[in-house]
Amino acid sequence: FIAVIESCSFQAALGKAYKILEYPSLYGERKLPPLQVFQKEELYFSLEEMIADLRMESLVDLSEDTPHPAARYIYRVRGLSRETVAKFELGYATASGLCARRVIIPVYSSHSGDSRLVGAQARGTSPLQYPKYLNYGRMPTGGFPVSKMLFNYRNCPGDSPLLMTEGPICTMIATQYGYPEAVAIFGSTPSQIQLELLGWRHQEVLLALDADKISSYPKIISRLREIYPTLR
Repeated sequence: FIAVIESCSFQAALGKAYKILEYPSLYGERKLPPLQVFQKEELYFSLEEMIADLRMESLVDLSEDTPHPAARYIYRVRGLSRETVAKFELGYATASGLCARRVIIPVYSSHSGDSRLVGAQARGTSPLQYPKYLNYGRMPTGGFPVSKMLFNYRNCPGDSPLLMTEGPICTMIATQYGYPEAVAIFGSTPSQIQLELLGWRHQEVLLALDADKISSYPKIISRLREIYPTLR
């Protein structure tokens, strides 16, 4: 019915229906869409559990002069401050294995106020490490559903424009240099669920993908405006 009356796509009609059901008043408080990443509680876990599983130590305890590849990559190559490293709880694996010599990035639930972990990414520190990212989680596949997550979204209440980046470390750099409400989509193309989250409580979204992805901007903007016609 909405698609016919509004002359819009089915996806855009779904977005409009969400708005009507969640907050009938245009000036009402925006709520997080009813999108559940996991249905089973056992798929969530604590930071302490992840530290034990990966034998993880905090990168805050290392300096930029430490020869460890994770410290060198974070402090010297990417230029993160110790404050940013502490804020995002970055670590490194002390045991040998797939995560060795990688930066461990905890990934929390995208829901506001939810302090539970849904997974972690082990980011390579050298071009010789393949794949660049390894996903850790409690799903049967061993990872977590990156297409249903926005990294750092739980810390973005909608008070300022939302900056969208590809990877978590780019999000950290953005917050360090004055963009407190920044998120990562774990890739170059946002999924439908990620698009719904992007505009749910923000009136303005800034795209900050890697330079080689600029050609994809018009398509992403078009998809966003199908769901949220007034989004800037």
